[in-house]
This record gives sequence, structure tokens and C-alpha cells, in this order.
Amino acid sequence: MKKALSLAMALVMMMAVMVPAFAATLDTAAQAGDATVLTDTSSIVGDGSYTVTYPATMALTWGVESTGFQYSVTSQLKTGKCVSVAITDSVNGEAGFNMINANGDALAYAINGTITTKTSAPVVTDEAFDYTVDVAADAWAAASYDTYQDTLTFTSAVVDL
Repeated sequence: MKKALSLAMALVMMMAVMVPAFAATLDTAAQAGDATVLTDTSSIVGDGSYTVTYPATMALTWGVESTGFQYSVTSQLKTGKCVSVAITDSVNGEAGFNMINANGDALAYAINGTITTKTSAPVVTDEAFDYTVDVAADAWAAASYDTYQDTLTFTSAVVDL
């Protein structure tokens, strides 16, 4: 039985060697040819992908009128697209920026710098945008010592360049 199996395996291996190679035919008269290289983007969902990185907590030192912060965008999008980012006050909306303490007292502030922007290109790596949280001296002077807080919303979307 072992001899028969060995003989059968030897014949199978010999037949495997005799299979012709399937290759393109070389035209000996031609000197050059062109081939098209094409990327297949069918697996990309939507316009691509992006990440907006911003501080989860922004601590302000009591009495300091301007504190700088930064957010950054990394993206790989379709040609002609970019990322739009806008910072708004999720509690007060368009009415302005106010931090509130536990008693409901407000401490007004402003955000200056890059609060609405678009990235410069479809593909960016950590493109940084600076902004400041500003509390006026008279607002600090009128506020009682306490912990005040507010929530900012970073809204982002893929838009045309």
C-alpha cells in the first residue's frame, strides 16, 4: 500500500511540473509599451477620514485675562474637500459665553482667535489652530471666588475647499 501511494504521489508531482506557464506573450517587434496605474478608491466610505484634537478641560488661572489654547486637525480626504471646525457655547449658543458657578452666578468670557476655520488642504497632518479664552479684568473683579464652568462645542464637518 505504501509503495502504491508513493508511486501515485510521484506521478502527481511529475504532472504538476508539466503544467504550462500562463504568461503574456512578448512581442519581439515592439520596443516599448504603456501600462496604466490606477488607484481603487471603492473601499473608501464617504469623503475620507479626519480627526479633530482639542483639550477636554481648559483650566483658567483666576485673574488671568487671556489663556491660550490650541486644537489640531489631521485629515485624509477626497480631492477638493477640507475640514471645517467651529467653536460654540453649547449652553448659551449665540447669546455669548458665560461660565456658571453652583449658585447660578455668571462669569462672562470671550473666545478669540481661530474659532471658525477650514483646513488648508484635503490631506493635513496636525494642522494647528490657536485660540484664547479671555476674561475681562472687570469681570474677574465682580466675580466671587468659586469654580465656574461652561461647555464648549467643537463642530466639525467635511466641506468643499
